[in-house]
Amino acid sequence: MPLQNNIIEFIQDNSEHCYIITGNLDIWIKKLVEKIGCNYYSAQADYEEDKLKGLKLAINKAEAVKDLRKKGYERIVVVGDGMNDVPMFEEGDIRIAFGGVHPPVLSLVKLSDYVTYHEKSLCNILKML
Repeated sequence: MPLQNNIIEFIQDNSEHCYIITGNLDIWIKKLVEKIGCNYYSAQADYEEDKLKGLKLAINKAEAVKDLRKKGYERIVVVGDGMNDVPMFEEGDIRIAFGGVHPPVLSLVKLSDYVTYHEKSLCNILKML
């Protein structure tokens, strides 16, 4: 999947306040996170010499948002597209369903404050907030 440059630029310009919260394994997203340069929450793999041995930690996206609150964030904007984002949306203050890769699931759309399908629109909403 190609990276969306406007979103990457927004994250890099606001890296101290942007977090990637993903159910993907840390080893799978390592290069992406290094390229973008922001903090993240992810599932954690148990691996040895680049060989996956098992799952060390499955991520609960709602718990990640709660952890950000403990770190002092009073208003949390969440962006997602899938069913696994619903718990995160239930904990977030402002919810944006983003259909940049595929249409967001209906459950998420119903919880959303904003719905957009274009990266420039997403970045404009984030800048406005």
